[in-house]
Amino acid sequence: MADSHTVRALIALPRGDDNPAGMVAACETDALVEVARREGVLPLVAERLVHSGMAAHELAAAVAPYARAEAARDVVRSRSFRQVLDALAAASVPAIVFKGEHLAHACYERPDLRPRTDSDVLVRHGDRQKAAHALETCGYRRVAQLEADLISYQATFVRAGEENGGMAIDLHWRLSNPQEFGDLLSSEDLFAAAVPLPALGATARVPSTVHALLIALVHRVAHHAGHTRLIWDWDLMCLAKRMNADEWNDLIRMAHRHRLGSVFAAELARAMLVSPGAVPSWVCDRLRETARLTRGPDRREHQTRIGELLASLRALPGWRERASLARQHLLPPRRYMRDVYAPSSHAPLPILYVRRAIAGAWKYCRSASG
Repeated sequence: MADSHTVRALIALPRGDDNPAGMVAACETDALVEVARREGVLPLVAERLVHSGMAAHELAAAVAPYARAEAARDVVRSRSFRQVLDALAAASVPAIVFKGEHLAHACYERPDLRPRTDSDVLVRHGDRQKAAHALETCGYRRVAQLEADLISYQATFVRAGEENGGMAIDLHWRLSNPQEFGDLLSSEDLFAAAVPLPALGATARVPSTVHALLIALVHRVAHHAGHTRLIWDWDLMCLAKRMNADEWNDLIRMAHRHRLGSVFAAELARAMLVSPGAVPSWVCDRLRETARLTRGPDRREHQTRIGELLASLRALPGWRERASLARQHLLPPRRYMRDVYAPSSHAPLPILYVRRAIAGAWKYCRSASG
């Protein structure tokens, strides 16, 4: 874990606090560069150092090559992604761009200031095959992954030859994979409220501000087992600054309806460390109040992975669906087992299933945030 001086510097530098030289002086340059890269804020730090008059500082010299490389990658990435959106439009597949790609173009001064390794696109369930074909026409191929209709509602595509560093496209037909969060927003809810984003192209549509903030608020707990990154807090801050009172009230109602009051309050509190004035104080008070008024525990705060699986099982409507989900976790398809566990081996399938069970037992008993 990074020391407190480094973390404080990585919060203060992009924010534009006074005395950036004093902040940097308390940190080791190599450590700060490495943590900034890992936390996704290195381009923001580089930009701030230039605008604060520290372009000649040792740290600015250390981060500049990384920032230039990110800017160059972004030019190629943006051009390729616009081709994807054009191909989807040509195939008559309505699509919504969300998460990092959306935020990079909507909330940051330049998209290269928001690093990302994939682009997330949502299509309707019935359009997923047409969307996959459109991606293939752009030179993408589907990555081998678990195909289980109750576990995964997305597919990952990469360009041939770019498997170890190219830009991936995550094609979704539901907002969230965990069953526990599957009812937050339907595809139709998202499409009905979607808005254009010309910066991404003539056909680009993205979630409304309220929906984008909801997605960002559940992103960490739903998809990253409680892990944190400063860039996610920065995303929250950027979105929070765009919200008006009516939109905050809409978010609070959604938090109450889905028993996410304390989760939302905790995530917004993290964003307030990045920018103390980004969230009105009454918002967190109201969110905590919804948590007190809601029967039962708030959703997914501190769980083991097996706890998360049990929560997904409870979220399904009947025992048939629950049995199917359990089977999909325990006995994935044969092709998946071969592709993932023995791509160049002829080991008997039972051995592969035992190997997966042993590895999975340790993973599922660990804390979700561990």
